Amino acid sequence: MRARLTLLFAMLTAGGVRPVHTQTTGVVSMVGGSATDARGVRSNSATVAPGIRVVTGARSAWWLGASGTVYEENAWSAGLNTALSARASLAGPLSLALDGTASASGTSYDATFLAADATPAVEANWRALTVFGGVRASVGSVSIGGEDRGGLLGPLQPLETVKRSSVGPSFGARAIVGPFSARRNASFWMRVDELRSDAVRATDQAVGATATMGPVMLSGTMGRRRSADEALRDEFGHVVALVAVNPAVALQFAAGSYVGDVLTGSARGRFVSAGVRMTVGGGGERPLPRPAGVSAAPPGVTRLSIKAGDAERVDVYGDWNSWQAQAAQRAANGVWYVDLQLSPGEYRYAFRINGSEWRVPREAAAVDDGFGGKSAYVSVRNPARTQ
Repeated sequence: MRARLTLLFAMLTAGGVRPVHTQTTGVVSMVGGSATDARGVRSNSATVAPGIRVVTGARSAWWLGASGTVYEENAWSAGLNTALSARASLAGPLSLALDGTASASGTSYDATFLAADATPAVEANWRALTVFGGVRASVGSVSIGGEDRGGLLGPLQPLETVKRSSVGPSFGARAIVGPFSARRNASFWMRVDELRSDAVRATDQAVGATATMGPVMLSGTMGRRRSADEALRDEFGHVVALVAVNPAVALQFAAGSYVGDVLTGSARGRFVSAGVRMTVGGGGERPLPRPAGVSAAPPGVTRLSIKAGDAERVDVYGDWNSWQAQAAQRAANGVWYVDLQLSPGEYRYAFRINGSEWRVPREAAAVDDGFGGKSAYVSVRNPARTQ
């Protein structure tokens, strides 16, 4: 579960300032491999995980998902999970951030797990670098019944419920390296979380990286848990690869290990999986803002535009020219526009405001760029069609 929620946040985290219109995307992952269940028993497994991602702005997103896993010898687990990521500007480079998750799951061996956490934080952004600091509050519980408890939380009695909570500081940083590009880019991050409760004192330290190269996205994490209690010390990490077959289908490969959950008592484990992820929806395009007093784009030209009346300079970057800057022009109504001669196809792009801030048009269909931001996309089906 921890590894899945980490991947969810990688998908959900958003950046930018101006909102994009609400988009709803359905995602279904079907993978098979081997995994460790909450008791610490490892076996072959198959998982189906459907979900819905709702992007309500360039800086906020919400996820609701479910998962079901079948292990060997008729063992299974099933549950629901949700995640929220939101940002609000404060002053200058500062923003208020809120990330949170919640999950509930049941198993064939009479164990029910509940977990939730929230991390309010303040972020400071300087171009491609963001640092943050806040507080992470977590709560977890496990209820165990029946005779086969598999060692969960030690010798509990049937139907016993254990609840634990933790409140501790959380801080870290993330950076984008290289040109802004949804096809060729890399980002790095580090994070430290203190786990503090009556029974637990531990520190999780982790670093990670994500890289996109054309249709392939690679991400990896490695970290360790430090504690005065030797039983809690551990190392963890994972690698995930997504290979896009087309805009709706991607092959998914993952492998790694994770530490035990000190709040619910679920065991540490390892996993290896391969499968497919399918995406449906994501919203469509609306007409981009029209520059006042400017003639319509001639046949064979695609016009991209954005409303940015507060800007002094605007450039557009896109994958049609390896994300090289092209200057936009300002119309009398504050709409900046650029006319391009593009061959038929689908392209990703984003505008850069005053040389520092990235935005996508509110009216454009937008997707996660894989690096904590958004890139818009435009489909050119006929070279004589204008946008």
